[in-house]
Amino acid sequence: MSNQRIAAASSGTAFTNYGAATNASVVAAPAMLRSICCTNISASLVYLQVFNLATGPAEDSSVPLFSWAVPAGTSTQPGIRAVGADELGAAGYYFSTGLAWGISVDADNWDSTGITASNHTINGIRV
Repeated sequence: MSNQRIAAASSGTAFTNYGAATNASVVAAPAMLRSICCTNISASLVYLQVFNLATGPAEDSSVPLFSWAVPAGTSTQPGIRAVGADELGAAGYYFSTGLAWGISVDADNWDSTGITASNHTINGIRV
């Protein structure tokens, strides 16, 4: 196998959101999530959630596969939650339908009540 094919197969594709949305569909096809990081400059704890969905999560009804607490922060000291191989496995975690994320006030379903998109950033890698 050539080095180019190895690099393409193992490096993944980056996805980002710099305060433009509170949820998004990353890919509407099977995918592996390698890593995801969220920053929070709001004064309240929020939850970074990932979903096995081909679309963005639906308000008050989409149940995440994973939900991680992101601590409160400020513009000079944001709360940060980084998730990688320790929680997703060395190869990443497989999403059979698609990969979507959301920022929520609830740990157990996606609820954007009181969430301001500009208070959060998302950076991730998927294959």
